[in-house]
Amino acid sequence: MNGFQRSRCTALWLFLCGFASVWGPAAHAESLPTQILKPAAAPPAFSWVVKSENEEIRDFLLQHMELRRYQALSDLDETELTRLLEDADEQARELLATQGFFNPQLSWQKTAAQGPSTLGQVTLTVVTGPPARITQVQWQWLDELTQAPTGPRQQTSIQKQWSLPPGAPFTQAAWSQAKNNALRQLVSEHFPWGRVAESEARVDAVTNEVVLRLTLDSGPAVRLGDLNITGATKYGALQVARLARLPPDQPYRQSDLLEAQQRLVLSGFYDSVFVSLEPEGNLARPPVNIELKETLRQRWLLGVGVRSDSGPRLSAEHTHHSVPGLNWRAVSRLAIDKDLQTMGLDLLAPPDSSLWRWNTSAQFNRQLRDNDVISSQRWRAGRLQTGPRIDRSYFVQYDMASQQSNALGHLESVSGNFAWTWRNFDSLPFPSRGWGLGLELGSGVS
Repeated sequence: MNGFQRSRCTALWLFLCGFASVWGPAAHAESLPTQILKPAAAPPAFSWVVKSENEEIRDFLLQHMELRRYQALSDLDETELTRLLEDADEQARELLATQGFFNPQLSWQKTAAQGPSTLGQVTLTVVTGPPARITQVQWQWLDELTQAPTGPRQQTSIQKQWSLPPGAPFTQAAWSQAKNNALRQLVSEHFPWGRVAESEARVDAVTNEVVLRLTLDSGPAVRLGDLNITGATKYGALQVARLARLPPDQPYRQSDLLEAQQRLVLSGFYDSVFVSLEPEGNLARPPVNIELKETLRQRWLLGVGVRSDSGPRLSAEHTHHSVPGLNWRAVSRLAIDKDLQTMGLDLLAPPDSSLWRWNTSAQFNRQLRDNDVISSQRWRAGRLQTGPRIDRSYFVQYDMASQQSNALGHLESVSGNFAWTWRNFDSLPFPSRGWGLGLELGSGVS
């Protein structure tokens, strides 16, 4: 028998063996895949629990202590477990200190193995004792904040909103958050380069008293420098400057940069905007970087919908952000269903140096109602100004409507209109509370 024949016979014998193993007794056929797909999980080296009247502390220790990950070690012995418990005691005290408990009573107990664990159960009993409380907050201010005219007001504001006054319980997380909030208030107005120069929490573990000391370095008072605009290719840098409203030598306020960023985004000319101070060079008068990604010059929106009283409806909208020769933005709309057809055009000019903008619009409607056709049109022209607190607009409007059956005849009106809006919010552009006032006046003849 040559080599090829021997190989073929060997392959045939292996095939028959495999066939017999698959089609053998049913009990063996079912147990084989189960053993392969679901191997038995190794038992934990030990189990451990935390007992405390404070449920938050119990869950906190169970989540953060390193004993949790050592349970999976299959080769752990008694000697190593004893050493781990010594380290765990120190770690537990450090964790409790971050929660303001500096005199805890810890009791460790190890019981014999029960269940699947091989080294038994470890139990930690925690009596936290009284929490440490803040007795004093010491403030220190450095650099120009101590000399600026607005310095005393800003210092008082930071101290009033300090979240860890005397008497409050101390935790490491609350201490870190309070420092961050104080720094955020400092850099929000006049001093964007402010920093925490020193911070210290002095703890008396015997009396559970904490003295906080915080030193804030304001850096120089900042006035805005010139605008450094990048990405303004289609609509020009002049429009960006007018919408941003960040004149040179204006005192720095973080909210002004956020409002400028929001105005540019809401203008519709830009897909993304990022406004920031230049951190290099003259820190007292840094340039303002405005990085833009302009939107497409033209945009189409097509829609399909259903109205409950007239069935299917089609709509289309076309926006041209810079009409050639006019440089105005034009928005054309068309909507059609079997009862109502609407067509409109809105034109909006770029803002001038005073942020006033010309606008004009026209709208035409044709509506079928009770087997009669009503045609109407509206023409409007005027100016508007949008500000951070106050919006103003005035316009002249012409309206006309006619009915085919002449039941209404031909009606016309001409009116003059004025609208004024005032917003008194705690913060712009993202207020949390406040109130607004709107006033609209109109007069006309028909």
